[in-house]
Amino acid sequence: MNVHHIGIEVTDLSRSTHFYQRYFQAQIINHFFINNEEIIFLKIGSFLLELSYIKGSTEKQIARHQPIHFAIEVPSLVGQMNLLKQAGLYPIEGPFQLSNGWKIAYYEGVEKEIIELISTEEKP
Repeated sequence: MNVHHIGIEVTDLSRSTHFYQRYFQAQIINHFFINNEEIIFLKIGSFLLELSYIKGSTEKQIARHQPIHFAIEVPSLVGQMNLLKQAGLYPIEGPFQLSNGWKIAYYEGVEKEIIELISTEEKP
């Protein structure tokens, strides 16, 4: 398993995207929607940063919950989910398949942190 990306919830997706493009030479590599959430993936060197915006979110609303998550890349999302299920852990959201083929599911850690499992190339 590898860390795949860090995600940040933002109040202005365009402003945040331009900030990282201007000051860190970030390149947009993916842009899509999941329900009412708009997501942009930026590549900064070899690092991936996810910026996510939920329509109508304010700074106060974002501060009340976990605005940051980390993603662990797994060879098989289904396989990892089955292992976690056997341990009594269930996703808090997902699984989803994104338009680019990635498969994701979200879990809550012991300190309420959000852990995203992601499979970019599903292997049996």
